Amino acid sequence: MEESTNRIDLQETVTQGGDPYLADIRKEWDWVSEGVREILEGTPQLTFRQEDVYAACVNGQAMLWITSEGFVVTTVEVDRFTEDRTLLIWLAWARDRGEKKAAYYLPFFEKQARKAGLQKMEVRSAVRQMIDYLESDGWLLDHIVYTRGV
Repeated sequence: MEESTNRIDLQETVTQGGDPYLADIRKEWDWVSEGVREILEGTPQLTFRQEDVYAACVNGQAMLWITSEGFVVTTVEVDRFTEDRTLLIWLAWARDRGEKKAAYYLPFFEKQARKAGLQKMEVRSAVRQMIDYLESDGWLLDHIVYTRGV
């Protein structure tokens, strides 16, 4: 089991330009909220609301990274048994689909995780097409969660 903790300070590791950079969700919310809404509409099993993403970023529990192509929201989770810290890519959205944008930026986030002293990275997705890409890039399938209402 993992539980979320406050964000880590990655400010000094950020470069602007082509790489994602940390942004203030209050300044970016108009367009980011549309992407979050799109993610939630396409993934009805998610239980959080748009406002929860905003609140998590404002309160330092999540970090908003942006590029001209889209955004990523990350959190740091700590394993309660091992205390390993994991960079979780919580949300990822791109203006243009089908161009493997998420795959393109994964090395950037891996570099950030290393610089911050984290032990792992994690991606959660209901998109089945991610399986082949991630496994071919050295990611391991950790667990699968199935749910059913009762």
